[in-house]
Amino acid sequence: MAGISTDKRERIESLVYDVMKVLDPSGDNKQKYKDKFESMDTNKEFDEWLSDFLEDDGENFYLETEPFEKEPNMESVKKAANILDIELEEYIYYPNEDGEEIRSRTKVPTGLII
Repeated sequence: MAGISTDKRERIESLVYDVMKVLDPSGDNKQKYKDKFESMDTNKEFDEWLSDFLEDDGENFYLETEPFEKEPNMESVKKAANILDIELEEYIYYPNEDGEEIRSRTKVPTGLII
């Protein structure tokens, strides 16, 4: 197995940093992930971590915030979604009484915040 290239690793790291910086302008979360990634001395270590991360549905990137102090706002969430090319609103389809699918008239929020 070839493993991850330096270019791909840098693009992944950059994406994580860009999203964290938008959601947390203090830079604390970006620094947390920068420290984590820099502790992986080789691309092989990073590739192994990434493979485990992607295979485990329980794994995720976490944004640590101080309540009422440095919480992300809707503008920053929209900017992060734009960086990730994620739609926050979509048309939804649901069945009517006859079982036919009906599309919502307008786009509705579809994001999940836990």
